[in-house]
This record gives sequence, C-alpha cells and structure tokens, in this order.
Amino acid sequence: DGRLRSTHETGYGPYVNALVASGYKGFMNWEYCHPAMKFGKRAGIEYVEEQTRLALEYMKGLRAEAEERLSSSR
Repeated sequence: DGRLRSTHETGYGPYVNALVASGYKGFMNWEYCHPAMKFGKRAGIEYVEEQTRLALEYMKGLRAEAEERLSSSR
C-alpha cells in the first residue's frame, strides 16, 4: 500500500492526548517538508497528496482515541 512502517512510536499520541485533555478545539498543522521519494526515486505530487491523506487519517484516529479516553475517564 506504499505506507512506511516505523519500528518506534512517535510523540503524536501523547501530544494529541494533551491537546484534547486541555480542551483545545483549534487546528493542527502537518507539512510534507522533505523530498518526496518512493522506492528510492523522486515521487510526484500524487504521492505527496496520498501521504497527506494518510497523515490526516492517522491524526483523526489519534484525536478520536484521545476523546474516547477522556470521556471514559469522566
């Protein structure tokens, strides 16, 4: 599916948990700020758009999990 798999956790989970717990309702920003490479070759804008879509999906999931965790603890 073209997704990169990581062997380590990112800090996004605790960060999103803290934002939700604090009541933050604003925006978050994400940038694709490195050369787009796929299988060792330069990738086009379609690849960047796909990676951005995947990042949005991931961050929405983290927020939903954080909101569920917060509502369960009340």
